[in-house]
Amino acid sequence: MKYSWQWAIVAAVPIICLGCGPVEQELKTSEWATSEDGVLSFRLLAHEPVEREASIVLMAELRNNGEDELTVFSPFRPAHDARRVVKIRRGFSDISYSGPIASYRPGRGDYVSIAPGEVIEDSVELPMRLFRGLHWPGKYVIRYPYATEEYERVGRAGLPKKDGRTWRIESEPITVRRR
Repeated sequence: MKYSWQWAIVAAVPIICLGCGPVEQELKTSEWATSEDGVLSFRLLAHEPVEREASIVLMAELRNNGEDELTVFSPFRPAHDARRVVKIRRGFSDISYSGPIASYRPGRGDYVSIAPGEVIEDSVELPMRLFRGLHWPGKYVIRYPYATEEYERVGRAGLPKKDGRTWRIESEPITVRRR
């Protein structure tokens, strides 16, 4: 224990970090992006600033602009697929997903029915450990390509069955700042 006295001195010194305390967060929203046929609209939301060690929590709103109730795939289901397809940029660099890729069979909880005029919400956590380069302070521009088909609730199990229409909506970008 040759240098034990040095560790004791370091441990007794309080660490002072200006600007590291809790910060009030603001809810940022992107503009609505609408499907080609005008039936569905989609937008992203996130709180900022994001603390240094915290995950980015990305939220989505999906709106039914049509006249009929729709059963569609929930925006961020399954979560590992949502993380894989989300598009994140910091400056001129793309931030790539580096987490596991798993096979997945959708279940009843992955679908949502939306009444005309209704807005549903969903969220997904984007942990730093699953994205190369997401740990740096600065501004991140995030987009999400939402894709779904129309489903019909049938059978005793209530599992959706494909009905025909498909929608692909590329979200408008949202900028999130990490401290």
